[in-house]
Amino acid sequence: MHVSQATDTDGQTYAQKGIVRNLSWTLSPHKLHGLMGRSGSGKTSLSLMFAGLLQPSRGHILLLGQDWTNHPTLRQKRVIYMPQTPVLFNGTLFDNIVYNIPGWTPRAVHRLLQRHAIANVFSSGVETESPKQKPGRASSQRHASFGEETYLHRDVGHLGQRLSGGQKQMVMLARTLVMIEARTKHAARTNTPWLLILDEPTASLDAKNERRLIAALHHLKARVTILVITHSEQVARLCDSHRILA
Repeated sequence: MHVSQATDTDGQTYAQKGIVRNLSWTLSPHKLHGLMGRSGSGKTSLSLMFAGLLQPSRGHILLLGQDWTNHPTLRQKRVIYMPQTPVLFNGTLFDNIVYNIPGWTPRAVHRLLQRHAIANVFSSGVETESPKQKPGRASSQRHASFGEETYLHRDVGHLGQRLSGGQKQMVMLARTLVMIEARTKHAARTNTPWLLILDEPTASLDAKNERRLIAALHHLKARVTILVITHSEQVARLCDSHRILA
């Protein structure tokens, strides 16, 4: 694949001279793949091409043997892209995770988060606090451990200001989990995702939550092939395979 100029789905042109040249890369299905590279090496541009948001000037993008280079709309149905900057809005944690996807309850979301071992990330700092008693850390852990989804009802503040940077990243992951679950179970087969792309998903996470997120992705890869864009060598080593852009 050669990229000297990229055009998005609205026909706007971006001058990107020789960002990615002569790249041939096969993403094995149901694996966790990492893409590393210095700033400006083309990591994000390449991921946007996979997602159908940018077009390569030369070459082809094949998904399951089909040439989708000139069919960005189809790629957008089959590819889920999680951007680096979390997009949150005023409302509850549940509202931000479900993101208007119908058919979900707080209990169902909590069970999904538990299944991927990330419920505890949210159980601290956004818990219900009654006027008479403020639950401490042990109480927060009980909420996550015994299936209580109370924490999902808490307001996250203006654009998520009551959440830490790491929690915001995990909200995006939780939203992605809900989206994949909904498309796989309830949507038409033409919308079943094949590829999940995450742009720097561990940028705001500490080491513990970084490992937790990667573990969740390894669990999720049974449902969808995953590509992680990262600058972290540690994250890349935790993937099944990784590629470095010079």
